[in-house]
Amino acid sequence: MTTELIFHGTGNSACLPNIACLVAPPGAPRCMTCYSGANPGLSPNPHEAVKNRRRNTGAILRVRDGRKDSARVVVIDAGKSFVAAALEWFPKYGLSRIDGIVLTHAHADAMNGLDDLRCWTLQSVIQESIDIYLSQRTFEEVQRTFPYLVNKGMATGGGAVPEFQWHIIQEYNDFEICGVLITPVLVQHGRYFGPVTDMISPPLSPPLSPPLTAVSTPTLSRNGSFQTFGSFPFPHLSQAQFTSPAKPLATPYLAFGFLLPKFLYLSDVSEIPSYTFDFLACLPEWRKPQVAVIDCLRP
Repeated sequence: MTTELIFHGTGNSACLPNIACLVAPPGAPRCMTCYSGANPGLSPNPHEAVKNRRRNTGAILRVRDGRKDSARVVVIDAGKSFVAAALEWFPKYGLSRIDGIVLTHAHADAMNGLDDLRCWTLQSVIQESIDIYLSQRTFEEVQRTFPYLVNKGMATGGGAVPEFQWHIIQEYNDFEICGVLITPVLVQHGRYFGPVTDMISPPLSPPLSPPLTAVSTPTLSRNGSFQTFGSFPFPHLSQAQFTSPAKPLATPYLAFGFLLPKFLYLSDVSEIPSYTFDFLACLPEWRKPQVAVIDCLRP
């Protein structure tokens, strides 16, 4: 069994090069990072300069068991630059079908590329539909931002929209994508800079006792599946084994990280809550990650 993590983006929410750097007035200091990324052919080391083209953060998990055409492909986040990344990396790594997409949170740099996934599903050119795995909160934000992705009756124009199957997942609950075991964990992705009254927000403490239950299924006015997943996978753990998080000075914005085969993937992280550390510390040996990938924000 071979497990690989391919980064389809390692930049920030605005990507690099930054247009402000490239159109700076004459005499202004030149940002060599953006200049070399936009003009790698003018760099003394074009291979290194290309690395300064940094797209929205995301990754592709590929799991292969040695058999021909047996690869399972899971995409983590599909932000604004996902299709540009796919045009580069999918041919290079021989990727085609997407077995599932997992979303960390409901910001543009993680979900605004969903609409472009019609390239995969229109006329079933690559596949009939794509399974999307996300939290209840993120689903509601997708539904509010892109209603036609959830309800085809909201489509306009030619009506050509991607075909998705939506699945609600919950923190610290295992689920599988084509046999690939994944567990969402909570991380802090900054904080709210204003009052959160009337805003949807995930829980601020780990709901580990009693065992987690699946999120209820919203009513969808389209054909498609909407699946929820099981209970807390380690019944031998009790609430006493988990520390309570310190009372925050501001309301944190919570997002998902993912425990994958061999990898722990945490992106857009300003802080890792104590209860996530506790959860990871209690993992059995066979689930402990060999590599931790952490994309950090300023606290």
